[in-house]
Amino acid sequence: MTSSCSAAIREGYIAKYGADHMGWMAICPNVPDFCNKITVSIALSCISLVSCFVLTVISAHALMISKA
Repeated sequence: MTSSCSAAIREGYIAKYGADHMGWMAICPNVPDFCNKITVSIALSCISLVSCFVLTVISAHALMISKA
């Protein structure tokens, strides 16, 4: 999940700002609908990453309490 979230952020960054040293132009000025969708996708990806982390911590805590 961490790698997919970071990859989505990187692709969104390239779409918004481009990568001049590689010859990739920013596409957000030309296709704003794409950038809006990618922003929502990145936000949901980060929310799911944080949610999974919180659930893992809660589950580990509950397991530690039940063992004690």
